[in-house]
Amino acid sequence: MIDKRTKSAISIVKKFTQIPVVLSGGEFNLIKTEAQQMYDIFKRTNIDKKRLILELVSMETIGNALFSKLQLKRLRLLKTPVKLLIITSKFHTHRSLDYFNYVFWRLHKIAIHGVETITNSKTKLKNHNMNFLMNTMPT
Repeated sequence: MIDKRTKSAISIVKKFTQIPVVLSGGEFNLIKTEAQQMYDIFKRTNIDKKRLILELVSMETIGNALFSKLQLKRLRLLKTPVKLLIITSKFHTHRSLDYFNYVFWRLHKIAIHGVETITNSKTKLKNHNMNFLMNTMPT
């Protein structure tokens, strides 16, 4: 999922060379956060690394919005109106937009781009559920 979102973000970021890029996301992974994983992918491109801002502490969507805002404020990049483009998984767009609108209020313009990340997951889930049911049903 991270690869698809990040590749989509890279293609957009290359078109807008003056904007900062916030890579947001901690997670319960002890090795690397989502933001660090995205940063590693970005490093392999010709995008200026000075544009990349890491937000490493959020653990959920509201945290992505809140801690991204705090990072932008700390770096004095939070000017009114801020224009934000959120790139996330397609299924996650409504919740992300709601939270970012709430945290950034109406002073800012927020757009969202959803990347299709669920390909065969539904089929796999159905098969898993069916196998689980078949193996746990009394005979």
